[in-house]
Amino acid sequence: MKYNWTISVPALSLFAALAMQAGLRAQEQPAIQQSKATPPRYTVTDLGTLGGTYSFPGGINNEGWVNGTSTLPGDTDQHAVLWVPGQKNPIDLQTLGGPNSGSLFGLNGRGQVAGAAETSDLNPYGYEFCSFLGFTDTHNCLPFIWRQGVMTKLPIVGGYNGSAQQANNFGQVAGGSENSTPDPSCLPSVVLEQTPVIWENSKVVPLALIPGDVNGFAFSINDLGQAIGYSGAGLCASLTSQIAHNVLWHNGKIVQIDLSGLPGGASGLPSQINNRGQVAGFSGVPPGLGGQAYLWENGHTRGLGVVYGTSSAAFGINIEGQIVGQSCVDATGECHAFLWSNGNMADLDSVIPGSVAAVGINDLGQITGALVTSAGELHAFLATPAHGGTDDESFAVDARGVPSPMRLSENVRKLLRGRFGTRGR
Repeated sequence: MKYNWTISVPALSLFAALAMQAGLRAQEQPAIQQSKATPPRYTVTDLGTLGGTYSFPGGINNEGWVNGTSTLPGDTDQHAVLWVPGQKNPIDLQTLGGPNSGSLFGLNGRGQVAGAAETSDLNPYGYEFCSFLGFTDTHNCLPFIWRQGVMTKLPIVGGYNGSAQQANNFGQVAGGSENSTPDPSCLPSVVLEQTPVIWENSKVVPLALIPGDVNGFAFSINDLGQAIGYSGAGLCASLTSQIAHNVLWHNGKIVQIDLSGLPGGASGLPSQINNRGQVAGFSGVPPGLGGQAYLWENGHTRGLGVVYGTSSAAFGINIEGQIVGQSCVDATGECHAFLWSNGNMADLDSVIPGSVAAVGINDLGQITGALVTSAGELHAFLATPAHGGTDDESFAVDARGVPSPMRLSENVRKLLRGRFGTRGR
């Protein structure tokens, strides 16, 4: 089946630069070999929403808890959300006083959810910092960590905005913060530069950039304190193949991940790092324009190929090195979720009908992603490997059910364009 929907990792600064271009155009890329495998069987749960027509997960921990973002009734506002097994309704994580909040990267085993939430204050320069979350206003947006019903604001290094991305099991949090320096590439408009950071013991610690770069963000951090993210050019710089460098920070040192041998290489984004130091990500920007999902480990980068269309992007990796993501047809937005395991890529749409992206996988093999419902809505799902049963049973549905997929409604398409498209300034 075909589903016109493309996700991109919230690249913040990187997509701000992309937004300034006259348009995003697909470029000719080397052909990518498709790899096929038979996916496991799953019991699939539609996780529902906070009352709106849209929800999207950030990740999943080993307890099966799923965090993410969902719209409220009317789809005007959206809040960070947590789905806990055994609880009938999702937990609304609320905001820091503004209308919106969101969480796009996975939670840790302690139930800590990181994200960004709007305050009641408006940005004095009139730009949207958190448009990567789908917000369409100019409220200031601050990083938070949530646990057991309490949302705690995290400090920033300067400016007015920041975003927390992921917390490890020791409470270290990866993310980014504005600093107080105007980005020279955006003059005469005032847009503040962004610094990759780690929060530890309620203190913010800036991370180094590659010499010559002026912006960056950290996306994921493992229990060894290794963080991955990007170091890049000015927010308003012209799009070039070197606009972003995939980097790993450890013990104060930067390791640059080499994507030059991959389709759409040189630029791209890392998505998640596991406790073995393996990194999943994608080459090419954005992933729907000829790039490829990759696995980086021990200084070597491996392209994972595609399972549908001509491009792919990896978003989640577990301790076993299993990777989930999305495979798409270039420039059309037709996408399927995939699972890569033991060198083979499987099309999850064949066993989870309507699944357009998979973003998280825990060490038990449970997967969370997004699927299209029969009403044209986009909902987060939880897929648990199904054991037993007959060999021809390819898709098991739990009591809540997963309806047959159809195309997205225009309302949900509008939400996705705002969240995963560009950052207007």
